[in-house]
Amino acid sequence: MDKEHTDDEGTAELDDLDAEPTQPGDVLASLAEVEEAIKALLNDGVRVKKLTGVAVVVLRTKPRLQRQYEPEDLLQDALTRLGIGKRSWVKSRIDFDQAVIGVMRSWAHNLEKQNKRKEVPLVLESELRSVRLPLKTGVLNPC
Repeated sequence: MDKEHTDDEGTAELDDLDAEPTQPGDVLASLAEVEEAIKALLNDGVRVKKLTGVAVVVLRTKPRLQRQYEPEDLLQDALTRLGIGKRSWVKSRIDFDQAVIGVMRSWAHNLEKQNKRKEVPLVLESELRSVRLPLKTGVLNPC
């Protein structure tokens, strides 16, 4: 996983933006259960390949992230967030693979929103007004 994608300034709160609300009767998996599910997933190449394919599809809808993230990074980030308890798995409603997919979609969406806010607006050269460059004497020189 890239250093760029770890929790640092501004990304820690992103997990809370689209957290799945719990409902009465929901059963959340414990961290031990999540850890077991992650181990089982990582030992099943077919499931890993399927979830990596889902990550490809998720990233196709996020043009800004496509340049920064590999599908494997998105999957790894989702597993990390589930594994450390930043995101929960409502095991009474969805299976583990569905939880991972939900976290990938949510995390990608939140990162895309954050990147959009940080992005410097693009200005085309044709949109710029005539610029005057300073001469060595400090007098402005018309272009």
